[in-house]
Amino acid sequence: GQLTHYATSIHCSQFRVFSYSIILFGKAAGRLLRWDRSGAIYTEIFNWAKDPNTLSEFIWRLNSLTFAQRGYDTTV
Repeated sequence: GQLTHYATSIHCSQFRVFSYSIILFGKAAGRLLRWDRSGAIYTEIFNWAKDPNTLSEFIWRLNSLTFAQRGYDTTV
């Protein structure tokens, strides 16, 4: 419920079509999420401590996206 609240708050306060979240469960596991108005899509759990490339590559790719590709509504 708390994650849904955070995503809803972002979408209510910013002009967004979708957004991304990174969830880390301790040092063992993590998930990547993509939120939109209808819900969330998420990856399988991955071990980011043993394989940090998954997380670092996602962040690197996210950083190189345009505003529209990051989910900002460019029509506003």
